[in-house]
Amino acid sequence: MRRRRRNPRKRPSPISSTCSKSRRTRSASVGRHHRNKPAETLRQFCRHNAVVPSANNPGQRMRTNRTSMILMLIALTALTEPALQAQEHRATRLGNPATRFAAPLQTPDDLRKLLGSELFRNDVEFVVRECGFQGEMPAFHRAVAEAYILPLRIPVGTRLPAMSSRRKGKPVLLRDVLWAGKKPIDAYEFRFSSLGEQYRVVAPRACANFWVEHLGAVPRASLTLRCESPSSVTLGRPANVCLVLSNTGDAAEPRATVSLAIPATMSLTAATGGGEESAGDVVWEIHNLGPGESRQLCATFDASQTGMQALAATVRGGRGITAQTRCEMLVAGVPAVLLEVVDLDDPVAVGGTATYEITVVNQGSAALTRLTLNCRLADGQSFLAGSGTTAVLAQDREG
Repeated sequence: MRRRRRNPRKRPSPISSTCSKSRRTRSASVGRHHRNKPAETLRQFCRHNAVVPSANNPGQRMRTNRTSMILMLIALTALTEPALQAQEHRATRLGNPATRFAAPLQTPDDLRKLLGSELFRNDVEFVVRECGFQGEMPAFHRAVAEAYILPLRIPVGTRLPAMSSRRKGKPVLLRDVLWAGKKPIDAYEFRFSSLGEQYRVVAPRACANFWVEHLGAVPRASLTLRCESPSSVTLGRPANVCLVLSNTGDAAEPRATVSLAIPATMSLTAATGGGEESAGDVVWEIHNLGPGESRQLCATFDASQTGMQALAATVRGGRGITAQTRCEMLVAGVPAVLLEVVDLDDPVAVGGTATYEITVVNQGSAALTRLTLNCRLADGQSFLAGSGTTAVLAQDREG
């Protein structure tokens, strides 16, 4: 009888094959379970699940190496997954029915109908809010109905802040999208503002994957008013007052009204810049005051009495912007002395008595203070007596 020669190469039994398969399946499932764990947790997992190879069991060493390699790949995947998620989206083609937000747009009215549709209202508002819109939704819907829609071409290589899309029919927002197609994107855009902020809506025509961009604060005019006047003016002389209106904002002021109250003891004689008297005020109408521009507005008054005069002015812009200013001016008088001497007895005999009446009159607009009257007698005369509002003192010529 002939004996069969056995094959020295041992084939794996079905049991060992099944075990290997189950072991691989278990490793894969473990990898999925621990994929989102931190790197430290994965390192601990690798240490705790490592098998110490035996020198007498080469198969165990091989299985240990395979298990370690799988665990290292799982750890590497977990560590690199956040970096992959942080990368930009690359768009090379638009219009896929499975991912486009809506049907292609042919006219600006198509965009109005889409964004204003009750059918898409929840999806549209979801995208608008996801884009970071902080304004009022009624302002967005007003802009959809009334804003002027313009065509727009987006060059290849443009980095877009966001783009809406669909995933399994539900709206999603992709952020940081790089347009890497072969041609520029044909799109529509319109702009609007809400709560003092500006926004732009952009919608590619091929897919209607619209998004909303924040453009910053709405440009505003900012008005300041400054009063310039001399600290004092002489009564009877013209009193000049100038106002300097400035726009320190970043937008033009279409119309501003400046009013300067006329004090009760002063009257207007002239005004520059088209100023006119109205209801006790000097009023100027200023049109189209651009950013950084200033206008000087002057008025001339006559004062009827001395004293401190307060001059108050206000400005009101077309959008309700107001500013105020104030300055003070002292109206001072000037004294004017009239001196009159009359001899009451004329002629007077030698050795007789002569009486002189001296009158001091202030013809000016300011009081005379610390007034001293000195009278010098002629040779051959001598002082006998005198009277007045104050005591009269005689002093010899030597003194």
